Amino acid sequence: MDLRRTTLWLILGSVYIVVHKALHALIAGLGHSAAGTVMQALWFGSTLTLILFAYQFLREARPRDLTLRCCLVAIMVLTGMVMMAHLPFLSLSRAPVGHRVLFGGASMLNAIALFVFVVRLERLMAAGSPLRAPLRLLTWALGATVALALVGAAYMSVYMTTGTEVAPPRHLQPVAVLSFVFTHGMTMWFLVRFWRLESYEGLVAE
Repeated sequence: MDLRRTTLWLILGSVYIVVHKALHALIAGLGHSAAGTVMQALWFGSTLTLILFAYQFLREARPRDLTLRCCLVAIMVLTGMVMMAHLPFLSLSRAPVGHRVLFGGASMLNAIALFVFVVRLERLMAAGSPLRAPLRLLTWALGATVALALVGAAYMSVYMTTGTEVAPPRHLQPVAVLSFVFTHGMTMWFLVRFWRLESYEGLVAE
């Protein structure tokens, strides 16, 4: 599977992630049904496409920039950890606190790795590249995602140290939803433009 085909799979996977999150938010108890089991399997496949994309980017684009390479490796490892947090046979994933620490920590670090990757990639893009505009907006979107993840980590640290779960402000949930929609929208814009490139040779200026 080459980078172009992997990008297409990542586009489809990103669309499914949005559908998956929306259905779970709208339908109570979906995760405990047979349909929820199928959807969870599809979620694993959709999430795996990000690991495949990072691997193929390393393999085909061959960036020499150390920051890009480190970010891609981190994305593969941390995305794998996010997937592990959802494995039903992993004892840590069945423990409420263990799941929140593993999933929350890996998700936050993965968002940071993606943010640094996008910032660095945008700076290394050739002048006039059609990817610069979506990358610039994706930087802002991922920045908001990282900020919200840090807020969540702060609430989690209070719970871990005091045993008291502090309720977040009411406006935080709609802000998180808007950030999620904006981030996935900008991700789709970038991926579609990336997929439509004629060639990935010389993609990153050295």
